[in-house]
Amino acid sequence: MKIAITGHTKGIGKAMKDLLEKDGHEVVGASTSTGINVMRPKSVINWLTKEDPDIFINNVYAPDSQCHILYQLYELWQYEDKHIINLGSTSGESHTHFQEMGYNKDWTPYVSDKARLDFASQYLSERWNKDHKCKVTNVAAGFVDTASVAMFKAFIPDYCFMSPEDIANVVKWVVDTPKHLQIRKVSVNSGTSNIPTRRDRSYQLGVATKAVEVDGTQFGTARTQTWDSKEK
Repeated sequence: MKIAITGHTKGIGKAMKDLLEKDGHEVVGASTSTGINVMRPKSVINWLTKEDPDIFINNVYAPDSQCHILYQLYELWQYEDKHIINLGSTSGESHTHFQEMGYNKDWTPYVSDKARLDFASQYLSERWNKDHKCKVTNVAAGFVDTASVAMFKAFIPDYCFMSPEDIANVVKWVVDTPKHLQIRKVSVNSGTSNIPTRRDRSYQLGVATKAVEVDGTQFGTARTQTWDSKEK
């Protein structure tokens, strides 16, 4: 089959591309290096219309983007024998836990976007029948060992982080699903998917956690915290 992926040059996207190509699929990728801007859903839709893949893996997160891509593509594909696989997050299932940490300008929109993606995926997958032939799957992953979650390593044990290859294997399993079956959602982790509140965190170096430096900012020390204090 022909499979299209956003963000195929690194992290989870690269792991999926490598594994699916090894399995014999034709894989095409979109990223800034290929001139496709996922911040502009229409750019992705135009690219997909040109490539005409059997499966699209909606991998890259950009604020307020994945859902728009999903809805616009489903509008085009709903009567075709196609498959949209969304890369979601277990954070979208855990908004009550994340709210305990207060507001964070980067992470709070991410959590709400992933919750929206989860709802949209399940809503559209419910329409699958003999007329609406396009399958929709949401793969909700816990913590994956990529650069985007490096800051969390200061207070979350290493065993809770999956590898990009772990997620690639889950996606391959979804891709290999028999034609008469639809997997609506897969939720996967290797330990806790919850971020502890500040009062419950341990920053002891060399024990179960460690300090991490990200773009010149150190997380996990008493002086520098990742999150704003809990709102009053």
